[in-house]
Order: sequence, then C-alpha cells, then structure tokens
Amino acid sequence: MTDITLTRVETWALATAGLGDSQPRVHDLELAQHLGYERPRDIRNLIKSLARDGKLNGYELRGVQTQSGGRPATEFWLTQSQALKVVAKSETPAADAILDEVIRVFLAVTSGVDTRPPAVDDRTFALFQSMMAPVIEAISVVTKMVSDASGCRISGADASSVKRQVQVIAKMRAQSNPSSKGENSERRIIYNRLGAAVGWTGSGRRWDGLPASKVADVQALLREMHADSFRALPTNSELQLALFNGPKK
Repeated sequence: MTDITLTRVETWALATAGLGDSQPRVHDLELAQHLGYERPRDIRNLIKSLARDGKLNGYELRGVQTQSGGRPATEFWLTQSQALKVVAKSETPAADAILDEVIRVFLAVTSGVDTRPPAVDDRTFALFQSMMAPVIEAISVVTKMVSDASGCRISGADASSVKRQVQVIAKMRAQSNPSSKGENSERRIIYNRLGAAVGWTGSGRRWDGLPASKVADVQALLREMHADSFRALPTNSELQLALFNGPKK
C-alpha cells in the first residue's frame, strides 16, 4: 500500500489517496476523538460488531495492520456512509453534532471546496455556507431516518417477546368474545392496532424490522391490551386462572 495522503478540513483529516480507491476515508481513532471516547480504541469494537452484522456494506471496510504497544492491531479507515453508521450507533452525547460534521467535511472534500479557513470578510464563502446549510440539514435528517429505519431495528429477544404477548392476548380475546373469528383473526387485529398506534403500517412492513425507537411504545400498548383482555375473560375461567397462577410446576 502506498503512503496515505491526508486532506485537512477544519479539525478533521481525511485520507484521499493511498487506500486503494478514490473514496475519502476517516481514521477510526480520529472519529472516536471527535465523538468524545475516553478510550478511542474502544470504537474498534463497535466497528467490528457492525461489520459482523453486515451494517458496513457498500465500499470495502479498510483495515490496516499496525503495531500498538508492541502488539499487532487493526486500524480502520471509514467511508462517509460507514462513518455515519458508526456515529449513529455510538450512543455518545456528541453523536448528533458529529453526524452534521461528518457530512460537512466529506462534502467539502468530494465537491472540491477550498478547505482553508476563510477570511472574516470572505463574502463568497459566507454565501456558499448559507446555500449549503439547507442541503446539509436535509442530508442529516435523511441519514437519521435511514438509521432509525434500518440500522437500529428491534432486537431478536424483543421481537420474540412481542410475538408471545400477541399470541396470549389473541387467545384471551378469542375466548372472551362470542363473535370472534378465532385466534388468527385476533392476531391480525392486534397487529393492525399496534401498527396504527406507532406508525408502523403498510403492506411491506415486517415486525422483525420494527425501528428500535418504537419498541417501548409497542410494549406499553401490549401491557394495556393484556390487562383489558384479561379483565374481559369470564371470571374464574380456566384460561384466566392459568394466566393468573402461572404455569404449573
């Protein structure tokens, strides 16, 4: 691999040559420092986890072997999309602000904008900033929406919990309502009510793809539906007693 060429943008340094392709990339430790990691190398555990989960697909994740404290280590150079996903999943206080910074500095490099600090009276640069501000804001909003929709989905354990609760509620509703068309019908009704309440609707929706930000609301609704359905059961019915007493030992 040839020497890496760095292009400086504000307080950032992006690699623009020497990593095998033309994509600007940011070093993992630099990204960690901007995010405020106390131990910057900890960001590599997050990067490896996202890579294993297939969240850093697209351009190849560049890993460079180095020596750290006498031991071999892998440092990562991230493209813009990879860096944005790492920032979104970092759960650091600075994450929202750094999302905007990453978009801005990568845009400066790819668009060929003069990255030297402008003079105080540089009206051209001020005009460019005012023109680009809504574009940067729109890209930031879309990036966060994509992160919510695909990068931060419901966990497998939570998805299984939702499924189990829906099955129990459907069984109670089917037994307490004489006009019920059965448990399968009740499950569809429950899922439709949940989807409408949290904004998860449409023919292509999948509950294992539910954004993690909606899980708490779904769980709260399920608790309410469970309580209502339990109260609607005939008093001392077999199902009510079984649910009240729990599984037999």
